Amino acid sequence: LLVLLFGACAGSGSDSDDAATTTELELNRSAMGSIAGVGEVDWYHYRVVEANSILRVNCAGKDMRPEVDLLVTVYEEDQDGNKIRLYADHAMEDSQLPADIEIYLYIDRPKDIYIAVRDLADDEASTKPYYLSIDFESPAEGNESFAQAIPMEVDDSNTCQTDDIGAIGDLDCFQF
Repeated sequence: LLVLLFGACAGSGSDSDDAATTTELELNRSAMGSIAGVGEVDWYHYRVVEANSILRVNCAGKDMRPEVDLLVTVYEEDQDGNKIRLYADHAMEDSQLPADIEIYLYIDRPKDIYIAVRDLADDEASTKPYYLSIDFESPAEGNESFAQAIPMEVDDSNTCQTDDIGAIGDLDCFQF
């Protein structure tokens, strides 16, 4: 009886594995949600097929003095179906400004991404909405791969090759 009791109380490591409660995300489209009950977790899914890219996750609210301090956590799924936390960030506690959380995540290979949105301390709730969206950051300079690397001249003139990192995810490659 004691073994059955422990088995029934054991968790799988994530807050919700029920696929029916997971919302599918689309690029450049906002999903609206709210943390309407204390301890509620909203789950989102996206199948990332773009490898070697930077995924931007944005979670924002519109209300001044929000009642819920949003926590956004990004997970990937391993071969056994377990969710592995990749990154998390939260809105400032007891902020006077609307939530605006941006997470930038390097995607090395196609994978399933799960995003959980909840109250930071799981002790507050509100029916006021938040908006979740995903997009990719794309470098635009043309020297972001080894094949496009800019040649550098090595000489005694004491000049340096210069460039800048113009955006998150910008990568500059040089060769000599």
